Formats: sequence, C-alpha cells, structure tokens
Amino acid sequence: MAAERHSPVAIRQSLVRLGHLCFDDFLLLAPQTLDFGLRTSDLASDWSLALNNAPHVLRHFLSSANLQSAICNLQSSVALEDVHAAQQRLVTHFAYDLLRAKAPPLYDALPWHDWDFSIVTRRFPLW
Repeated sequence: MAAERHSPVAIRQSLVRLGHLCFDDFLLLAPQTLDFGLRTSDLASDWSLALNNAPHVLRHFLSSANLQSAICNLQSSVALEDVHAAQQRLVTHFAYDLLRAKAPPLYDALPWHDWDFSIVTRRFPLW
C-alpha cells in the first residue's frame, strides 16, 4: 500500500490535484520543454487525441517539430471521453513541468528540495 502511494504515477497524480493542473496549462510551457518527454515515451497517439479538442493549445505547439506527427494525425471523429482521457494522461505525465510553470512557489515548497547534503559531504570531500 505504501509503495503504491510513492510510485511515480501516484506522485504525479498528487501533483495534478495539488496544482489543479489541466490541459490548458500546456500553454505555459515552451514547445522545447516537451522535447525530452516526447522522445522518452510513446505519447504521440495521446497528443493526436488530446489536441482534437484544444485548438488554442494546438496553435501554441504548431512550431514544435516533435509534435508535427501528432498534429498531422488529428482525427476528425473522436469520442470526447477519449480526448479527455488522453489529455489527463498527458497532464499526469508532464505534472512536474506543468506545476513548475503554473505555481513556482508551490513547486519550490515541495519536500524534495529539503535534502540533507551533510550525508554526501561526509563521504565525499567537496572543495
């Protein structure tokens, strides 16, 4: 049970709820921010679904070379539930970037910034 709460997906879902993240928050990101995330995962099909119902986000990312295949594969008849599910998967996948762009003070206040570096400095001398 505890391992499920600390899984990467569960943490990202918590960040989505904490920051009230939605698909429109992608407007806060530069197209270059998505480059690494798109190269390391298979999200092209989700992008082609999600952009069907978000023309403003589509316009924002028209210049992204990594999204060109998704933009070319937009489908004309898609169920709205499928579009929302794809948007939610993308928001969950990019939760760290979206939260950092939407609410920097909240992102900076998260506990992973409270590291105890004395453990490292005791083992490895730093100059």
